[in-house]
Amino acid sequence: MFGISRKRMIWLCRSMATMLDAGLPVSRVLTVLSGQSSGGRLSAALDAARRRVEGGATLAEALRAQGGFPSLFLQLVEAGEASGTLERALRELTRYFEFQHRVWRRFLGRIAYPAFQYIAAVAVIALVTYILATLTNGGGSALGVLLIGYGTPLALIALYVFAVGVLGASRPCHEVILRLPVLGRVMEALALARFSLVMYLLSEAAVPVKQALARSLEATGNGAFAARAERAVAAIEDSGNLTDALRATGLFPAQYLDIIAVAEESGKTTERLDWLASHYADRSEAALGALVTAIAVLIWVTVAGIIIYFIFKIFMGYIGALNRAVG
Repeated sequence: MFGISRKRMIWLCRSMATMLDAGLPVSRVLTVLSGQSSGGRLSAALDAARRRVEGGATLAEALRAQGGFPSLFLQLVEAGEASGTLERALRELTRYFEFQHRVWRRFLGRIAYPAFQYIAAVAVIALVTYILATLTNGGGSALGVLLIGYGTPLALIALYVFAVGVLGASRPCHEVILRLPVLGRVMEALALARFSLVMYLLSEAAVPVKQALARSLEATGNGAFAARAERAVAAIEDSGNLTDALRATGLFPAQYLDIIAVAEESGKTTERLDWLASHYADRSEAALGALVTAIAVLIWVTVAGIIIYFIFKIFMGYIGALNRAVG
């Protein structure tokens, strides 16, 4: 029916956890949250869910009937209700959505300056092209530089969105990106952080390990990881070992597999998954910083190279004009 922003999901999970922990019944919680939603589709969905709960449905069933809620949210709410740990599941979901929101905000914050640099760089190149064309009565087109400079990134983004969203080609796209030097490290770290956090949440909610494994690989948001879910589930059915299942994907680094192997031997898998989630969240932010720095350097190296080329071309044109005048 509709999608809910991460900020709204953070508010919803945190508010539900607080009120349920205070002893309010589910129907009362939904009534309060519906009123606090200030109208709109979310308010209507919560009010409809309240009526279903009062009619005997579980919270997960009532929310699922409305559509638009993230599948991980619904699955953990269902598991929390079944195990009597709904408040804890909602608190952990708050943490998950906060992680996603924080990563996205930091990415936008860090990419803003390189994006400004790129816009300025294209404008500088267009200006140099215009000056060269004026001096030589010909040459390149400043308008063409602007169209190519500003149009190419937009075209690449549109192509990616079309390939992943419309054609469903997320797996080949992400397989390629994972092999790129800097961008690949960012994508891998983000995928491992999300996998670890979701696997931890589902384990805490007592979701069966095969179901938790498949759902966690899908929750990475990475087509390459999600495509390995069936292979991983088959491996854990054969050995009953999470380490073997992760190794079967061919995507988890040796360090990650070693930590999980030791954790399984000591019976502390859930605790180590929680630690790995924080560890790879930190690594993803560090890798993101390296990516932004690399983009900034690439922009200015490219601009410097193009400007030097134009200067050399203008100089050679000037020398040629002098030679013709002397001759």
